[in-house]
Amino acid sequence: MKNPMISPKMASYGSSLRGVILCCWMLAGLTFPYHTALAADHPMTVSIGSHPSNKKVCIGGTATFSVTATGSGTLIYQWQLSTNGGSTWSTLTNGSTYSGVATATLTVTGATASFNNYYYRCGVTDNTAITVNSNPGVLTVGPLGQLLNASSSICSAGSGGLTSADINAGYTYQWQVSADNGGSWNNIADNTTYTGSATAALNIGGDPSLNGYLYRTIVTDGTSGCSVTSVGVDTLHIVNNPSVLQPTPTSAFICPGANATIAITDSTGVSYQWRASTDGGSTWSNISDNSLYTGTSTYSLNINAPSTTASYDVVRSVTGYSLTCSTPSLAVALTFKTLPNIVTSPVNSTVCANSNASFRVSATGSTLAYQWQSDNGTGGATWTNITPGGTSVTLSRASVTTLMEGYKYRVIVTGCGSPLTSGAAILHVNSSGTWLGTTDTAWEHSGNWCGGVPTSVTDVLVPATAPRMPLISAGTVTAYAHSLTIQKFATLSISGGTTSMTAPFNIAGTVIYMANGNQNILPADHGSLQIDNAGNKLMQSNVAITDTLTLKGSAMLVTGSNTLSMKAGSYPIRGASFSGSQTSWVVTGNGGSGAGNTGTGGLQIAQIASSSGAVLFPVGPTPASYNPLQLTNGGATNDFTVAANDQYIPGAPAGAVIDRTWLVSAASAGTSNISLGLLWRLSDEPGTFNRANSSIVRSNGTAIVEESTSGAAAGGNPYTFSKGSFSTLTQFSVATSTMVVLANPLMSFSGQWIDNTSSGLQWSADPNVQVRSYIIQWSADGNRFTDLGTVGGEIGKTSYSFLDSRPGQHNFYRLELVGSNGNITFSRVIELSDAILVNQADLAPSITGQGITSLRLTLGKGSDIAYMVTDISGHVILRNAVHLVKGSHSLPVDISRMPGGVFFVRVTDGKGFNKVLTLVKK
Repeated sequence: MKNPMISPKMASYGSSLRGVILCCWMLAGLTFPYHTALAADHPMTVSIGSHPSNKKVCIGGTATFSVTATGSGTLIYQWQLSTNGGSTWSTLTNGSTYSGVATATLTVTGATASFNNYYYRCGVTDNTAITVNSNPGVLTVGPLGQLLNASSSICSAGSGGLTSADINAGYTYQWQVSADNGGSWNNIADNTTYTGSATAALNIGGDPSLNGYLYRTIVTDGTSGCSVTSVGVDTLHIVNNPSVLQPTPTSAFICPGANATIAITDSTGVSYQWRASTDGGSTWSNISDNSLYTGTSTYSLNINAPSTTASYDVVRSVTGYSLTCSTPSLAVALTFKTLPNIVTSPVNSTVCANSNASFRVSATGSTLAYQWQSDNGTGGATWTNITPGGTSVTLSRASVTTLMEGYKYRVIVTGCGSPLTSGAAILHVNSSGTWLGTTDTAWEHSGNWCGGVPTSVTDVLVPATAPRMPLISAGTVTAYAHSLTIQKFATLSISGGTTSMTAPFNIAGTVIYMANGNQNILPADHGSLQIDNAGNKLMQSNVAITDTLTLKGSAMLVTGSNTLSMKAGSYPIRGASFSGSQTSWVVTGNGGSGAGNTGTGGLQIAQIASSSGAVLFPVGPTPASYNPLQLTNGGATNDFTVAANDQYIPGAPAGAVIDRTWLVSAASAGTSNISLGLLWRLSDEPGTFNRANSSIVRSNGTAIVEESTSGAAAGGNPYTFSKGSFSTLTQFSVATSTMVVLANPLMSFSGQWIDNTSSGLQWSADPNVQVRSYIIQWSADGNRFTDLGTVGGEIGKTSYSFLDSRPGQHNFYRLELVGSNGNITFSRVIELSDAILVNQADLAPSITGQGITSLRLTLGKGSDIAYMVTDISGHVILRNAVHLVKGSHSLPVDISRMPGGVFFVRVTDGKGFNKVLTLVKK
């Protein structure tokens, strides 16, 4: 404690009180203050000349502390001890440890480690009874030979340390070890097991063989030379870490949505903690059981349908000597397999017999397995696994035979999820004579063929699957074959050389005749036929085309006396036009001019229907003259054949027609009703030809028997004219209408309006020519005629007439004359137009047992027509209204639900037209 203060009042009590206070202070170990009132009365005379100095001794050594002082009278000395750094003090007495406690020199004998840092001071008192304390001297005892550890436990996979309690910069250290429980000791030097063997802290590696070893240290004070061996002995305990194990599987490679289990095989006494890392093992986090994980503290971790990749390990721990040692296992990476996907299915393979074939699939995905299958020629009905050799991405078939032609092959790819089945590839096994096209297009190169270049006994096949199509050229010289098959979509081009091929021919594909000179057309039907470049392409026989005819360049397809047939669906003909710019066409003759050379062959186009529109026949009589024909069929579907020659049509007056004749025929005679469009040039016309009054005429081979309506030709060299309604087909040409004389017994044919509602026709005939009947025909456009009625012919009668009670606004009439021998001729066409029509109505039929009748109307102008059907009681059964334009109309009236009886049909237009018609339903 601090020295207390003495107040002035206390000082006034005199010497007796001072003596008491001094005594008490000294007993308390206190120093009397120099500046108190007591000192004022009795000035202090004690003065400390030298204070005790700090001392350092070895354990068991002797230390002395001395003080010098001056004062009044005899000085009294008393040494004191503080074990807490000077906070409190106790008075020493002489004994085995201390001597000289009441002298100026204190001797400390046999200092122990516990004396380290003890404070010693001396209180000096003179005859004034005032004590003055010296400054303390500090006793350092050392080295102490103490250790901080009584024992140490470390993991075998780690390290630990022992530390001396004597830490002083002037000390040196030497650690020792005893492997026989202290029986003998050996100095330790730094090595792979120990480090710091000459320092205050010894580091020991976790070597399991060190378990139970004892350790101590010898500490030496370099200044004092004191040396001490630690009195405490450290015992080392090694706790063996669990070994580093590899969980199974070593990597978890799973399908998306699948579960994974990672386990480790271990002995008992081990605890587990599974961890996860999402950064490749840089950082790890403990995991616990939840919806994703179970078994996180067991030897087996279950991962339920994970959705992300991660790495997993397990920390295994053992505990001994109050120490837990842990070892993480090797990591297991969890990744996901890629679902299988067939990128490219196997493709068809075409090989020659007795060679090898292969098929390949391209697939992506993880850990894929393959199983090839074959249908063995069953058309895909049954499939059989191929073993051996059918479990890789490529399937090889050795020495295939023609018996394997058409076999199908596929592969089942297995990975995650359901197995995938590829598309089927077809094996084509070609016999000798099959075109391969693997080298180039040259017919004469043996590498392009199975079995080498064909000979005259080779059956040749050109398949559609070949990568290159064959070309017969001048370099081929002669292309031989016994039979020739060209598959659909395959092509044979002939630019030169010759062909020597017998039969049979099966040309479903295309043949291109492309030489710059004359060529023979193969004597066979063609899928498609194309002519190109120049020269005449000469038909040797009738040829039918099922797909396409193409005309190119300035080449001519010359029929000779043969027919080129275009089957249904093969038209229009490519490269053809109804114009003067055409440079390639079908020559319906032998290529020469004149009667014996032109018009001898023909071009047939099949199945021309009323919906086909104008169908073009690109024909000409010679390679120098293009005279195409357009045919529009208004009747039954039919096959039509056209030829052109460079002759005048038989029976025409001189100078009345052009010198071009078109021969037209139909497979089913008399069932069609056609109109024609014809093209010619100025050089085809006689000098007297009048293009402004043209008509199309028909000859029966000896006389002109039919004529279309007349009109002006179109165009300007070439010219075109389109007219007619012909049901009988023979020879046709273009004539000057006013110069035509029809070969029939008619002497006159005319017509006139009788009133606004009817027209009358009159004709006179030669009484010497017997006509069985006259069929009156009507047309609204002069092209398509329908029968109106029939007037019987009578022997000796010359004048005839016919009344049309329902003419239209525009009316064309002609007579079809049926002779006694069945021959048919036609009158010229007359026209009656622009009549002022009056509204008319009738029923056709008006008496019927059927479910429908027709309301026929003729209107002078557009009107809103209303009609209703009532029974005899006036009940309305049916009503309707419709807007109709000017002209003739036929409206169907449904009476299928009406009972039998008599009904009335009232027709009105709201503007005065009102007519009641009687209908009888049987």
